[in-house]
Amino acid sequence: MEAPSHVQAVLNDIQAGRLSPTQLAGLLAAVACHLALSSAATSKPMPLTPPTVAGQKLALNRQEAAKALSMAVRTLDDLTSRGLIKPSRGTGRPLYSLTELQRYLEETQSDEPADERRRAC
Repeated sequence: MEAPSHVQAVLNDIQAGRLSPTQLAGLLAAVACHLALSSAATSKPMPLTPPTVAGQKLALNRQEAAKALSMAVRTLDDLTSRGLIKPSRGTGRPLYSLTELQRYLEETQSDEPADERRRAC
């Protein structure tokens, strides 16, 4: 599918470096405003996506975090209540940062096989 001529002209200007960063920011703001107004006019809410860095989520909800750790949500809740995993609660619901999940895995890592750890108890 080919872009309309006015859109193609803007894309050509961007590729050629003919738009300053300020002009580009203004253009993006205008497009975002247009999309928001269009969405409001059709009464369909714009989809909300979690914050990302280079396409990767920064935080996971309970179900996603449990799945990422290969455990049940109840197990994640138990680890959270014991203070072993600390979620962000700024939104009123727990969000688990990828760095916090990685920290938990690194701190609980053991060189012994699981069978030997069970026998030691």
